[in-house]
Amino acid sequence: MMLTTALAGTGVLIGSSIGSAQAPTTQPNWNCRASLIRVDQGLTDLLGLPASPVEPLLANGRNSATAPDNPACLPDSQSAQERIDVTPLTVVGDVLKAETTVTPGLGVARNTRTNTATTSAEKLNLLIQSAIPGGVLVTADAVQSTASASCVAGVPTLTGSSQVTNLRIAGNAIPLDSVLDGIAVPLTDSPLGAVAKVYVNRQETSTAADGSKALTQTALRIEVLGALADVIGKPLATVVLGESRVSSQNGNACDAEPPPPTVTVPGPTTTVPGPTTTVPGPTTTVPGPTQTVPVPVTVTTPGSVSGAGTSPVRNGTNGGCGRLTMFFAKNRRKTLGVRFGQERVVTRGRIVNCSGKSIVRARIDVFHVLPGGTKRLVKTGLRSRELGRLTQIMPRNLFTRKLVFEYRGDLSSSRVTSRQTLQINVRDARGKLVTRAPKGQGKPKF
Repeated sequence: MMLTTALAGTGVLIGSSIGSAQAPTTQPNWNCRASLIRVDQGLTDLLGLPASPVEPLLANGRNSATAPDNPACLPDSQSAQERIDVTPLTVVGDVLKAETTVTPGLGVARNTRTNTATTSAEKLNLLIQSAIPGGVLVTADAVQSTASASCVAGVPTLTGSSQVTNLRIAGNAIPLDSVLDGIAVPLTDSPLGAVAKVYVNRQETSTAADGSKALTQTALRIEVLGALADVIGKPLATVVLGESRVSSQNGNACDAEPPPPTVTVPGPTTTVPGPTTTVPGPTTTVPGPTQTVPVPVTVTTPGSVSGAGTSPVRNGTNGGCGRLTMFFAKNRRKTLGVRFGQERVVTRGRIVNCSGKSIVRARIDVFHVLPGGTKRLVKTGLRSRELGRLTQIMPRNLFTRKLVFEYRGDLSSSRVTSRQTLQINVRDARGKLVTRAPKGQGKPKF
C-alpha cells in the first residue's frame, strides 16, 4: 500500500516517512541525501525568477536555496504513484522513489552503522518544459542509483553505483557506452538550435582538509544548451535523475565516540586554628584538595523506540501540542459522495500548534477503515509542508470507507494528540452503495 499526497500548488503525488530532526553537531558524523529528480533552470536569473532548484522527490534534504539539508543521516522516504506535475516537469512512471536508510539503527554507535541513499524509477517518461518549445522528452526503462557509507577497519568507506536502461532523448536512442564524458544530442524541433549534453553513471568524490569525505553517484545528467545558454553563461536547464550522496562530516566519522565530559568540583575549605599565646594568634585558612568527579551523560537518539526512560520526540517543527483539520477538497466537508471510478478523491487540511503556529514536516498517520471495521494503516502516512498544509490524492477505484487522520505530538509515544475522521460514500451507476471492489475492476491500492 502506498499513500499519495501533493506538494503545494504543484500536483505532485508523493508519500513520505522520516525520522525526527536532529540538532546540529560539530562532532564527526555521517550524512546522506537522495534526490530522484532535480531541475535547475538557467533562465531564472534572466527572468528574475527564484533560483531554488525543483526537487519533487527528495529524501533527508531540503529543496530550498536558503534552508540547509538535515545535519545528519536519518531514515527518510519520498515516493510517488504514476504521475508528478510540477513546473517545469511532467513525470510519468512506476516505482518513483528516493530513500535514505540507517542500519542497524540510530540507537547504535555511529561507527557501526551503514548509511545509504537510493533512488529508483521504472518506465520513466519525463517532459522538461524549459526554454524549448514543446519541451524535451526523456524516456528510460529504468533509472537507479545508490550510495553507501560505513566504517571498514576504522576508515570511512564510501561506495556507489547507478544504472540507466534504454535511454531516449527527444526521440533519439542514446548509446549508453559512449556517454561517460558527455555527448551532444540535437533537439531538432528547437528554433534556438539547442542541444542536450548527456552524462550517464557519474561518480564524484571529494576529501576536505579536516578529513571529511563525500561521494555523489548520479545516474543521468542532462544539460540543455543553445544560443541563449551562451548569453546567460549557463545551461538553459540542467536535469539530474537518480542522485545519491553520502558523506563523512566534521572529520573522520569512524573516530571513537567522545567520552562523557568530566566536571571539576572544588573541594571543601578547612580552617586550622593558629598557635595559642598571651595574644591570640591568627587563624589560617587552608584550601582543601580539588576532586574530579565523572558525571554520566545519557544520550537519547532521535527516532528511538518508545519505552521507559525514552525522551519525547517532537513531531515536526513547532510540533508537540497540535490541532489537525482535514476535509474533502470538492465540498470542504467531512463527508463526500462519489460515483465509482469517476474521479480521484482529494483531501486537504492543515496542522497548527496550540499557539496557532504552522507545524512543518509533521508526520500524520492515516488509517482506512473499511466496511466491517477492518482498519488499515497506510505505511507512508502524510507529511505537512509549508504553512502546515496537507494534501492526499487517492485513486479512482476506491470503495466506501472512513479515513482517519491522527497526529501524535510525541513520536516516541502512541498517544494521539489530534484526530480527524472523514467518510467516503461510493455508489455505482444505479446508485447502490459500493462496499467492496467490483469484479473485474482491480483492487484499490488502499
